[in-house]
Formats: sequence, C-alpha cells, structure tokens
Amino acid sequence: MRLFPSDNNSEYFQLFVAHTSQLINLVVSIMKKVLPNLLLALFAFTGCQEETDSEIIECVGASFYYLENHSKSSFSVGFEGPVLNNQIDSVTIVEPGERSLIGQDAEFGSIPTPVTTFSTFTLYADKGGSLIAIYRQDPVQNNLWRMQKHHASNPDFGCEKVDYTLTVSDDMLK
Repeated sequence: MRLFPSDNNSEYFQLFVAHTSQLINLVVSIMKKVLPNLLLALFAFTGCQEETDSEIIECVGASFYYLENHSKSSFSVGFEGPVLNNQIDSVTIVEPGERSLIGQDAEFGSIPTPVTTFSTFTLYADKGGSLIAIYRQDPVQNNLWRMQKHHASNPDFGCEKVDYTLTVSDDMLK
C-alpha cells in the first residue's frame, strides 16, 4: 500500500509538500537567528579559556632582620607585628659584638620593611632575673634600620631579597 498515490496532483501529496516547505522555512529562519548567537557564544567561551597547565608566577619580596650589637650589654628581643613570621625565636640573647638574625618576612609584590613587619620593637636586658626594657621603637622607624640588597643592581621593590640591620650602641640603650 502506498502512502501517496503516484499522481502528483493528488491532494495528499500537495498537502505534504506544503507542510514540508513550511517546516523547512521555519527551521531555516530559526537557524538564521540562533546559529550566529550560538557560534558567538561558543567562540567567546572557548577563546577566553586559559591553559590548565600554565604556571602562575608571582613576585615575592623577602626581608631578613638583623641586630648588630656594638654595645657592652647582652640583650634579648621582643616584638609584635601583624605579619611577622612565627619562625623567629624572641628569647635569643644577642651578645656584645654579635650580629644575629632576629626575624624574616615575605610579601607578594613588594619588599617588607621594618614598619610593615614590626608594630613595636623592644630590647630587654636581664637585671637580677627580671627583664628590663633598655631600648624601644614604638612605632618602628624604617630610617633607623640599614637596608642592604642581596643583589645591588636590583630595584628597591618587587622580587628582591634584602637585609635590614639595626646597629645597637651604648648611646641608644637606657
């Protein structure tokens, strides 16, 4: 049994052709409207993706803080600071003539300074079993610390390692 008679003028065949033609026109008009937007969205989403295996390189500045004891006294160090690394031992005794590392700090995009590392800085002497403050910076002052770059030609900002040294003399102590 045939669905359509072989006669091209038959009513069924003409109805089929008319509906098929309308359906094709509808699909084409939808595609004209939707396809460009789909292609644009596809291009935007795939064109803006980053490679998943690419490295992110960040600039880190590092500061190392030293005390250079030019006095006749031994002392320990006390300090407070919002970003001070926890790896500093504040009970270390700095003997006369010694240069001791008392702290270090690091920061993304810049070199930490004494002001950004320490909020207060105090030296203590042991007097008969009691710790007595013999020097205090509150607030801490950058100009009292001598800065030395690890590489002299590098700029004073960014990915750099520097040493800050506070030279302690008898004239500074109480």
